[in-house]
Amino acid sequence: WNLKVVAAPNVSLQNPPNFCETAELMPMLQTNTGDVTKYLWSFPGGTPSSFEGLNSPKIKYNTPGPYTYTLQVVAPCDTINLSKTFTIFSKSPISFINVPTKFCKSSSRDTLKANPSGGKWSGNGIIDADLGIFDPAIVNAGIHKITYTFGPTECQSIGTIDIEVVNASPVTTTNTILCINSPITQLEA
Repeated sequence: WNLKVVAAPNVSLQNPPNFCETAELMPMLQTNTGDVTKYLWSFPGGTPSSFEGLNSPKIKYNTPGPYTYTLQVVAPCDTINLSKTFTIFSKSPISFINVPTKFCKSSSRDTLKANPSGGKWSGNGIIDADLGIFDPAIVNAGIHKITYTFGPTECQSIGTIDIEVVNASPVTTTNTILCINSPITQLEA
């Protein structure tokens, strides 16, 4: 009669990163000790969708969305089921909503708008990155590139627009006196 004492498995998975548009994932074990009979990987939505063995191959995902993969560790003393979740984000097209492209330096502040909303604005003249408030009074005359960034760090969509700020021109006029019954007169400045 033979008695074999086996060590219980102790296995954990590394946290996967998030991705943009598509993913090539290489799942990794963080801890792996004890006597293990087999490793059964499952990758719903990935290619390949399953694998049996210690070191998984690269798994490809072609569609944005949330994904969960699992690892079943089979051992003589126990079976452990582990899972990890990650997200593949998609970029969103940026469109600007009625954003003026020309301001006088003396114009009042304006709130710029873009779709999708909720992004961050940056560039000369932006005084509130969250609300997109542009102040032409604080920039020099000229063309200023304004950037709108939307989405998570892993998958940002970026749009840019050029805004021109011009100095006001002095206006000179001549005094003209008109009466109610005067003929139509064109004023010039």
